[in-house]
Amino acid sequence: MVNGQKVWSSYSHSADFGLLMARTDPAQPKHRGITYFLLDMHSPGVEVRPLRQLNGKSEFGEVFFTDVVVPDDDRLGPEGRGWSVAMTTLMAERSGLSGRPGVGPGQADAIATRARQTGAWDDPVIRDQIMQAFVAERALQMATVRAFAGLGRSEPGAEGSIRKLMHAQLEVTLGLLATEVEPGDAIAWTAPGDDAAAAAEAFLSAKILSIAGGTSEIQRNIIGERVLGLPRDGDPYANQPFDQRPHD
Repeated sequence: MVNGQKVWSSYSHSADFGLLMARTDPAQPKHRGITYFLLDMHSPGVEVRPLRQLNGKSEFGEVFFTDVVVPDDDRLGPEGRGWSVAMTTLMAERSGLSGRPGVGPGQADAIATRARQTGAWDDPVIRDQIMQAFVAERALQMATVRAFAGLGRSEPGAEGSIRKLMHAQLEVTLGLLATEVEPGDAIAWTAPGDDAAAAAEAFLSAKILSIAGGTSEIQRNIIGERVLGLPRDGDPYANQPFDQRPHD
């Protein structure tokens, strides 16, 4: 029986199933004692409240669980070992968030085309910023192709955090560039998804990837520890049972 709350669940208002991590053994420390389930989102006691974003859409939701019964048949992996299952899920998600493998025209190309139409291309500063975004996007595309080429030999690893961080930074850059190229459309628009509002939507959506799938701050920690080999931050409660940890 599950009680609790989870915020920022992607497409939770339209999903038939969700991925649920529940603490099933509070006597175990930190990441141990967590079990992973495939949750039927239509189960009694599951309530989803869509969250309205800056861009007017509701891609994420807040989910509330009130005495939700989850059968053991819906468990993925061993009881109490859900954290390792979750890490596999997250690595695949971070890898997938950087897009499918392929090198070719992308968002920077579209902004360059629009800049020529609006006359912004004549500004050497804006033109240089677009070209830098173009190079960064092509580098990300090629890194994605290389990562997918190696998936047959190993599971997604910490390199997915590098691509995810690059992609998040690129989205912010492109969102800001869109407003430079089309300043009028960035401040005067009608509705989400409207073609005339492309610049505004790009700007208002620019920070989504910095949060979804693990924040950029978390990705930097992963890269520092697992790629660069830097020491981990100390945790004085690492081996203390969860039900004995201080909770603020």
